[in-house]
Amino acid sequence: EEFARAISLALLDYMRKCHARGFTLSLSGGADSAAVAVLVLLGRIFGIEELGERGLKERLASLTRQNDEQSDLASELLTTVYQATANSGEVTRSAAERVARAVGSRHFEFSIDSIVESYKALIAEAIGRPLTWDKDDLPLQNIQARTRAPGVWLLANLSDSLLLSTGNRSEASVGYMTMDGDSCGALSPIAAVSKVFIRKWLLWMEKTGVFLRHADGSGERFAVPALAAINDQQPTAELRPPEAGQTDEGDLMPYSVLNIIEEGVVRRLGGEELLDFVREKAAAVPELCGTDRGMFETWIARFCRMFPRAAWKRRRTARGSISTDTPWGPVKEMICRFWSGTSVKENKKRRGVDFPLTVMRGKFSLSAAPERCILCAGIDQRASDAILKTNGAVCDDLISGRREKTALTAASSFWSSADSVSAGAPGLFALIRSEMSLMSPALVAR
Repeated sequence: EEFARAISLALLDYMRKCHARGFTLSLSGGADSAAVAVLVLLGRIFGIEELGERGLKERLASLTRQNDEQSDLASELLTTVYQATANSGEVTRSAAERVARAVGSRHFEFSIDSIVESYKALIAEAIGRPLTWDKDDLPLQNIQARTRAPGVWLLANLSDSLLLSTGNRSEASVGYMTMDGDSCGALSPIAAVSKVFIRKWLLWMEKTGVFLRHADGSGERFAVPALAAINDQQPTAELRPPEAGQTDEGDLMPYSVLNIIEEGVVRRLGGEELLDFVREKAAAVPELCGTDRGMFETWIARFCRMFPRAAWKRRRTARGSISTDTPWGPVKEMICRFWSGTSVKENKKRRGVDFPLTVMRGKFSLSAAPERCILCAGIDQRASDAILKTNGAVCDDLISGRREKTALTAASSFWSSADSVSAGAPGLFALIRSEMSLMSPALVAR
């Protein structure tokens, strides 16, 4: 519930402040893009719940059409596209169509296979040999993902909308993404949460859903049953031929163990200590029970090989919402910057920065501009100082490896705010605190 409300608010707030005319999304029929599409839907629903449809349209003045029908607002707010190749299947195509219908987006579907084949023929002629899956597996996968980018960017440009990226923290940790392909976009709303959390959240949205309050004080649950088409699948990039049976976890490792290894690495564990930590944590995960020591060693070695090699990718990803389901994230870049053994204070002194460590672009960074510590710039100085102070304390805990106080939620709803952007007091960008299962009502209220 907290994730749904905070990130959906963040999406519409950011769009409003950018004066963009909605969002565009490459809908693959998989979990990540479905989650992002549902978050846009929830932003519209929560906005109507609090302001009414007319009030929401007044706040989203950058949208071009001002019709009275809710369906018109839905289709104007989100454009989706399914771009098929020879390796795409009917399952994902159908799932994408069902999700698009459920969220009310303006949906397109076309094949990019002829474009992919033209690139392959062009390069084959240049290098003097045909491209084959035996020799060129990874390049042949990447060219498909990259060929999808120009088409979805063109759709975003045509509507003057923001292109949403669908990367999550688990994939970013090991670089399981194609640069200038599925990683492209203007905003990445789920960048700081794990794949495990995304899959659990989608199942919750299918079965239970968010709670909507009515004016008379009553309420009801709003779920998205169409997500069953997503939840019934195993995550797959669908970039290899169908007979290869490609899955994400087959390429990498189970996402549940990836999260555990990531936590151990962030805690600066290594060698036998890291292996013992991973095996102890994995004992509580049913799907990992019975896994032998050698398999864990293989997964740890794979993660530790992939993590540093993907650092350049993480630095080039779209801006990410500051939201985590774990007390150590988002820390994709913190490790690289602070494993030198220097403390936070020493790093600040060296750089001549008087402000605490802040979260920006989905990663930790030292910033001399307090007003930029939130994704949406323009918050007032007092709020900025409070967030800087809190984040500084949080980061001290993270770097020292302690699991004590984690980040607070600083969510100031622009829906109910009397101030407008033109008045110079936009609402705060939504933050979710790190430990979602331990959220304190008093902390939310504060």
